[in-house]
Formats: sequence, structure tokens, C-alpha cells
Amino acid sequence: MPKQTKPHSRPKALYRVKNWKEYDKALVQRSLIMFWLSKGFETNWLYTGEKQRGSQFDYSA
Repeated sequence: MPKQTKPHSRPKALYRVKNWKEYDKALVQRSLIMFWLSKGFETNWLYTGEKQRGSQFDYSA
């Protein structure tokens, strides 16, 4: 019995960038991350528990 070969797949499509200005803008937008913080987030941001050497910190959820 002859060895089975893989079926030939289609060749990959080649995409050429024609508008570099829009392409670069799209790349920057793709990596944009936005955070929305509540108005009082600073009050809960820092640890306010006991300041004891070697103790474990308990953070709020």
C-alpha cells in the first residue's frame, strides 16, 4: 500500500499594505489599554493595617 500524503492546501494569500498611515494607526489602536477608576480609589489603594515587622499583609478584595 502506498504511503498516504497530505492533501495540498491552498497557498497563503499575500496582503500588501498600500496605506501605511492607516496601518500604523491601527497598530497603535490595537495595543491601547484603558482603565476606568472610581473617584475614591486612592483611599483603598495603600495598605492601612498594622505596621509590624515580619507580619503578613491583609489586602482588601
